[in-house]
Amino acid sequence: MNNLHNIREKNNLEIKELVEDLNKKFGTKYEVHHIWEWENGKNEPKMEDALVLSKYFDVPHQEFLDSEMKKLKDSVDDVSINK
Repeated sequence: MNNLHNIREKNNLEIKELVEDLNKKFGTKYEVHHIWEWENGKNEPKMEDALVLSKYFDVPHQEFLDSEMKKLKDSVDDVSINK
């Protein structure tokens, strides 16, 4: 997920720093590999993870849900087409 990578880089944070900040501020138990996997498309954050990230970076949670949003849009398009 390049959005997370870009936002993290814009904030001059290393992945390890981000993990430490999130865990301290929100009581989460993230590890470096979670962020790395999200940034590299190996895994995707769940909604609750996107909400944590959005609070931390003060951006809309949709920034972190690319494929979830695409699935939702495709579902809406399918319903609209089938009417």
